[in-house]
Amino acid sequence: MEQNTEELIRQAARKVFTEKGLTGARMQDIADEAGINRALLHYYFRSKEKLFELVFDEAFTRFLGTVQPIIYAHIPFFEKIEQLVEAEMDLVESQPCNPLFILNEMKQNPAICEKKNLYKLYTPFLEQLSVLLQEEHKAGRIIKIEGEQLFLNIISLILFPFIAREYVQHAFGMEESEYRKMMQRRKKEIARFVIQAIRA
Repeated sequence: MEQNTEELIRQAARKVFTEKGLTGARMQDIADEAGINRALLHYYFRSKEKLFELVFDEAFTRFLGTVQPIIYAHIPFFEKIEQLVEAEMDLVESQPCNPLFILNEMKQNPAICEKKNLYKLYTPFLEQLSVLLQEEHKAGRIIKIEGEQLFLNIISLILFPFIAREYVQHAFGMEESEYRKMMQRRKKEIARFVIQAIRA
């Protein structure tokens, strides 16, 4: 029962924080969304900040937990790119509001970046990516490119249509079902585009 209640609170907190941010959200909002009283919410999580920190951490942990196994997998490099794109697209599709939520909170609360030490979190991933790029370049399979640049290229191509969802749908005259189909096609399109851009 305790596990179910805690997960219910986490889900409610994700929704409320995504919609209102840390500043706008209240513990009562989260309790109402979870369908519990405020006293029970405080029993599990003593402060809004602690609950926010948990939700914020989960967003980054899920990303790194998704991409790191692919980077270290013993498969051809271009296949890694295909799997990275697909995995990240699936992750964003499962919680499409997360990217904008994270970006907004980092802009409004710059101390979050320092507290979470994002550099330390991302360093192993980027270092391994750079090693792979050097090996592929040395073998004559790709052009020379920095790991940070390739990562930015991939993540930008993935995130923009989700962050600017309303704009994309209106600009292209798309209903929700059409937008979702385009996102599915985009998995292969982004991987193809990136691979073609770096192929030697």
